[in-house]
Amino acid sequence: MKKMVKLGLLGVAFAVATVANAAEKMNVKVLGSKALNVSLSGVAEGESLSIIDKSGITLFTEKLSQTDVFEKTFDLTYLPEGVYFLESNEDKKINVSPILIANNKVSLISGGSKTYNEPRIAVEGSIAKVILDNATNSEVVITVKDADDTELLRSKVLTDSNIYKKLDFSALPKGVAYTITIKEDDYYFIKEINL
Repeated sequence: MKKMVKLGLLGVAFAVATVANAAEKMNVKVLGSKALNVSLSGVAEGESLSIIDKSGITLFTEKLSQTDVFEKTFDLTYLPEGVYFLESNEDKKINVSPILIANNKVSLISGGSKTYNEPRIAVEGSIAKVILDNATNSEVVITVKDADDTELLRSKVLTDSNIYKKLDFSALPKGVAYTITIKEDDYYFIKEINL
């Protein structure tokens, strides 16, 4: 089970224009006061588009078919005020565009669109290996929590371009779910593992 949580990005300036990420993959436009138009270019089979709230709850997700351009309009009238994230997930890359709903209108968070490399987490016996291509040398922190949300491990701040971390669970109870969180700048990747 994989759960992505997006937090932060609140201190960024707001815009009401079009936002596109560096790769020009996702283009987001505000339509009216509480509607968004999202278009994705070069969509691969199995790619997904999601809207996620800042606590990590997925409000909408759709698996996409291969196409040159995918377009969808979202009516956000019934969403409460707050920060939300449009996320397209494609071949180990995650494109994220944050939006804000405040004062009965939608705003795009200018400069907040980013592309992240999805970390790989491989479990072999009681060892979990975390591998992340951190090409931008972002600050990365890895934490592990148990099912009661008790923090069992917190790494130091890692800034290497290639991060490889072995997590040894051999001294911990078996048959229990653990949560590995990888925080890269203001973006959180969360994966639950069972040993």
